Amino acid sequence: MEFRNITSKLKANIQSKIPLTPQNIPNNSTSQLYETDPQFLQPIMHFFNNHFMWNTGEYTGTITVHTEPTKATISKKFRFTLFEAESAELRNYCEDYKYGLGVYFFNGEKHPGLSIATNEI
Repeated sequence: MEFRNITSKLKANIQSKIPLTPQNIPNNSTSQLYETDPQFLQPIMHFFNNHFMWNTGEYTGTITVHTEPTKATISKKFRFTLFEAESAELRNYCEDYKYGLGVYFFNGEKHPGLSIATNEI
């Protein structure tokens, strides 16, 4: 609920700055980025800093696919390592939060994600 509240306020603040012109109305987008006011950015940055968990280190995870019938359900455990550069890249995504990027809209070219090798355990 907290996240939804702060992202909604940030989005509304940015959208209030986008001029209503014919090219912006149909898809509510523009090629220009508009920056949110500091009072709307601060709560999202605080939330990010309190919840960021992808620090350098070894991670393990489990993926379970539940099926019907249940006899086909499968579960796999895996391990992966995040290095300093990868952790920093993920942390740096927040630099664009002031434009709403990564908060309420996404750009795969700007934030392509990471490709990390995994090993099955």
